[in-house]
Amino acid sequence: MEFASSLPLQAQHPHLPSRATGRAREVIERYRLIPSDVSQALLRRSIGLPGGRHRRERVQPDAQAVAQLRHIYERFRGQAARVPNAPRNLPFYLALRARYPDIGWDEADQTLQLPQFAGVDPSLAALLLQDLPASELSLGPRQPPELEALPPGVADELQTLFEDAHVVSRKGEATRDFARVLARGLAGEPVHLLCPVCPDYAYEPTGNPEQPWRYTFSGIGSEPGLVAERLLEDLPRFAALFARHGVEAHFVIGQADFEVLSDATLRQVGADAATFLARMAEGGRRIEARTGGLPARTLFLSELAGGLTGWKQLHAAMRERLGAISRGEAEAARPIDWAAILEARRPLYERWIGPRADDHLAFLLSQGAEYAALGELARQLSANSLMLCCDHHAMTPFYKALHEVPVVYLRRNYA
Repeated sequence: MEFASSLPLQAQHPHLPSRATGRAREVIERYRLIPSDVSQALLRRSIGLPGGRHRRERVQPDAQAVAQLRHIYERFRGQAARVPNAPRNLPFYLALRARYPDIGWDEADQTLQLPQFAGVDPSLAALLLQDLPASELSLGPRQPPELEALPPGVADELQTLFEDAHVVSRKGEATRDFARVLARGLAGEPVHLLCPVCPDYAYEPTGNPEQPWRYTFSGIGSEPGLVAERLLEDLPRFAALFARHGVEAHFVIGQADFEVLSDATLRQVGADAATFLARMAEGGRRIEARTGGLPARTLFLSELAGGLTGWKQLHAAMRERLGAISRGEAEAARPIDWAAILEARRPLYERWIGPRADDHLAFLLSQGAEYAALGELARQLSANSLMLCCDHHAMTPFYKALHEVPVVYLRRNYA
């Protein structure tokens, strides 16, 4: 395979300094590595997306590097297209897998564990474009330190649980998030898991066994709903893990009653607010009937904010903060790739609120604020809380936009 020789991008763009600090910055400067923020801009431009919103990414990336990344992308694009629900960067991952056969690989998510270089995590563009000394590369699967900190055998149990429950790996972040919470639980600290579920919106079969259902939003029922059904499928597995190890765990199944505040949603499902909430309440009772014996309670999510009025105030505050982030006026605790998330959500939004692209961006900002608000409510439940979710994992950055909230996603059952 043809890869570029060393491309000292920092020398070409000295006004694009790395945001890295400490050891990472030292290695980046010593080996003239492409830093992660510049890498993101290069990768996005190479596949035809805007360079990003960060101020460092507004400078035109190096044309030669973009062309070489485009060549790599096109070379592996056909192979990636055969993978259902492939991550956007899969062609680049496949290129690295071809170059480094021993690289750590997650078959479930079709993602790789990037090798470390000189003890730090290099950017994807650095691995693709630069000749890095092999003696400094660490290939193969690495056990996250969060797993190594667990008692003997518990890490294996956790890995088995995640496989059986079809947890979305998110490049190993889900394991690290859960392991941190579990470790504190094993030390005697109660664990609170906030499990948000959607209303019982109408849906239809897709014929795809991986994602057998597709929302139509042509009505609202009084059953648990698709997302709750997915949660109920594997909730007992998580409860059993905690029980085996004497961890005090509390599952809070929260119904997204605040969606009643959307006039567009009420119009789409053909229900007034009172009917909407009454059907959700009946769905909640049915969820409760199926969680008997588990340390779980079911409620409307707005109850955690003191009711719908308190929820509206919290949502407005989160929307203002996310708006500032989207305009580049504030920094997020975790970067938000707005374009990629919108791309992942667009098919759902078209069925939910219609085909207008401008409406989709506004809807994403509103939804993102809802997720940020839920992350804040999870933190208020306890100091050792975790989001256990079953909708689209693309929304994870909003939970983590303002605070480092642990998040675990089960593979969703709808398209």
